[in-house]
Amino acid sequence: LARSVMARPIRLTVGERNSASSSISQRMVYCGHEAGKLIALRQIIREGIKPPVIIFTQSKDRAKQLAKELMGDGLHLGLIHADMTDAKREAQIDRFRIGETWVLIATDLMARGMDFVGVSTVINFDFPGSPTSYIHRIGRSGRAGRPGAAITFFTEEDAQRGDLRPIANVMKNSGCDVPEWMLNHTGDRGKLRRKRRDGKEDNLRRAPLDMPMGADPKMYKADAPKKRKRPAKKSGEVMPPLPKKWKGK
Repeated sequence: LARSVMARPIRLTVGERNSASSSISQRMVYCGHEAGKLIALRQIIREGIKPPVIIFTQSKDRAKQLAKELMGDGLHLGLIHADMTDAKREAQIDRFRIGETWVLIATDLMARGMDFVGVSTVINFDFPGSPTSYIHRIGRSGRAGRPGAAITFFTEEDAQRGDLRPIANVMKNSGCDVPEWMLNHTGDRGKLRRKRRDGKEDNLRRAPLDMPMGADPKMYKADAPKKRKRPAKKSGEVMPPLPKKWKGK
């Protein structure tokens, strides 16, 4: 866009490209499969984590599922996604800022343009779709020179798609210790992340959070609300005449 309207555009970059703040400690946690993420998250909470915390998911449906799973864990939970009205989103943000909400579950809607001072930890429950998305997500912590932490869960499928290496490079550029195998991991041929023509992130279609460990995602279906069946029309039954205002001309 700049090249189309400017003669000699110049790009200015503040700090290093493809790197996050050095005040944020970053690590990746292998969870195996989707069911292992809930186990890993509860383990981190059990070990002790300082609020406020933001947990990122890749979609609003995933955010709702995770909120439902954690509702009874006593976390002073909040939820924000694109389907909410502006008033409801603002109310959730205000509760988070004043400390009524300790853990806020969000989509990438929260990763850009929202400034929270004092967020101690960001947890990427679902693997970010790109290095840019990763940097924006974890940038919610470590603001104004404060220390922060970022924990990113990844599964076998994430590794097969070749998603680890770009994020590992961001971590290395930020001064974090990264295992050499992550920097060299290129994924499995035939399962790599594809580039979409519309420019959007090609996010993985993930299994439901409540799917039992080892179950086949194609065979497993979560309990869905049953549709009400209309009573069958009795033979010979005549429908009552419609009121005049309902009749066509």
